[in-house]
Amino acid sequence: MAAGGLTSGRRAGTPRGQARAGRVVAVARVLRAREAQATLPEVAALLQKSPDADARAALADLAGMLEACAATPGSYLRFMGD
Repeated sequence: MAAGGLTSGRRAGTPRGQARAGRVVAVARVLRAREAQATLPEVAALLQKSPDADARAALADLAGMLEACAATPGSYLRFMGD
């Protein structure tokens, strides 16, 4: 498993107000362990707000992968588009 994550600060190229988790969907992205740890609060917030059972299941799966990645130094998660 690859470990990657989103940082809590805004990086160059990230539009103000755009969540990092949302950027994963748009492009292939690799998240390292530290970024995965920083992304967990975003995913948790989305999980609480989602009215859709399928979306909650997908977010719960993502949270599990992020937690495993964050706990494994040197790992990363690679997200690929369709």
